[in-house]
Amino acid sequence: MNYIRIARQSLTVFLTSFGTIWLIIESIALFNVKVSELGMNGFWGIVATSVFITIISMLRRKNFSVLIKGKNITITVTTEDIIDSKGNIVIAGSDTFDTELGEIISLIV
Repeated sequence: MNYIRIARQSLTVFLTSFGTIWLIIESIALFNVKVSELGMNGFWGIVATSVFITIISMLRRKNFSVLIKGKNITITVTTEDIIDSKGNIVIAGSDTFDTELGEIISLIV
């Protein structure tokens, strides 16, 4: 794993969530004086919420695998850089354009 990349992503998520929450609270405090009186408890609440958001966003699944029964085949769907991938890579695509509607939707008389 590239720990510098993970640390940079974590810091980016933390600062983004912290700044967003801070902006929302400051906007509310402009009209409601009681919100601006939260002091250090409010600050540490924002920090704790930002850390929670950072942990949740960094723990999301990056890939999942499905084993096909009866065959020695595993399909893995992943979100990563294709150039850095190892092994066989399949890129889905379609080169057909369907012009048939199938069933008649309505008759124009």
